[in-house]
Amino acid sequence: MRYEDLDNCIVADEDCIDIEFVRQYMQQTDFNLVPTQEKLSFPMLKRYYLLLRNGHLPKAIHVAESAIVDGHHRYISGHLFGKCPEKVPSIRPKANRIRVWANVVIDEEDYGEK
Repeated sequence: MRYEDLDNCIVADEDCIDIEFVRQYMQQTDFNLVPTQEKLSFPMLKRYYLLLRNGHLPKAIHVAESAIVDGHHRYISGHLFGKCPEKVPSIRPKANRIRVWANVVIDEEDYGEK
């Protein structure tokens, strides 16, 4: 799997990544891709970030034009780490509305633990 080095990102130290840090980062960063999801799970973001720090590569994100269809957590975690996951073409369902990163809610709920 291939990762793209990012110029407009930071390589954040694990200790400084908290929910408020991620909120501010998402409000202040110009991303190349736009979200179609209105919420992100902070525990999932942190887990993907730690996987990257430990040398693991999460699967590719699915993108339709410039909209993320699947992989929002991997995309933001990759930005925080400094490497964006590989992108594979996809089709955006009509129900997936384009959103603005600054308006995406960072939730404390762990979506991966259901």
